[in-house]
Amino acid sequence: MGGGQFTAEEHAYAVEQEFAAQFASQQVLVQHYLNDNNKKLGSLGFAIKVAYDHQATRILSLGAGQCVLEWFLQMAIAEPGFVFATDFDAYFVRKASELFPELKTSTFDFARDNVEELVAQCEVPPDLAVFFGSAYVMDDATFVKIFAQLREVGIPRIIDFHAGATTLRRMCINATLVYFASKPTIRRLAHKPMLPAYRGKFHGYERDIRAIRKLYAAAGWQISEEIRNLGYPYTAVLQAK
Repeated sequence: MGGGQFTAEEHAYAVEQEFAAQFASQQVLVQHYLNDNNKKLGSLGFAIKVAYDHQATRILSLGAGQCVLEWFLQMAIAEPGFVFATDFDAYFVRKASELFPELKTSTFDFARDNVEELVAQCEVPPDLAVFFGSAYVMDDATFVKIFAQLREVGIPRIIDFHAGATTLRRMCINATLVYFASKPTIRRLAHKPMLPAYRGKFHGYERDIRAIRKLYAAAGWQISEEIRNLGYPYTAVLQAK
């Protein structure tokens, strides 16, 4: 977990340096995104199905990133419905508003911002919230806070495509491998270079699926459907208790 979480300013600067060429036009961005993330199209199709099944036409996406999936989702939603795409990174949000003017957009920081104030920007409250792989960046307290706030503002359903889900066995294996791989003596015996003191910024939390279920319950949600391998290791459809 290395050097701590990005500040908003660090993140916006780093993202602009890395992604500026990809945001040259709508076509360029969509092509780049699909080349790198084609496995996530299954999650898009599933989100559209859930929206259709529950007649949801006002969708809030939290941690939307480049907003490409949200743009496709917008095209599937009947008027006067909307997709409200939000992200921590101001550069992503600014470029999304330029390239995808059909979307409603806003910055939103899980740690600092409030869902009630976010939803107040909509004339009609959302009837579905979606996390396309973004919920794993939150620690337990922030996770429960945001999911509870979504319930409190009256959103009846959430789809969480969870990027950090794993099993307890896999977590133990990974922790053991990391522990031994970091030991100088073992690295010398394996003729590997020493690891640097700084190992990069923190990006998200790996959690056992049972732990994720407990967080949902603590925030007042019950699971109505669970699926594996829709471009993410675990997907849950939640409804308010």
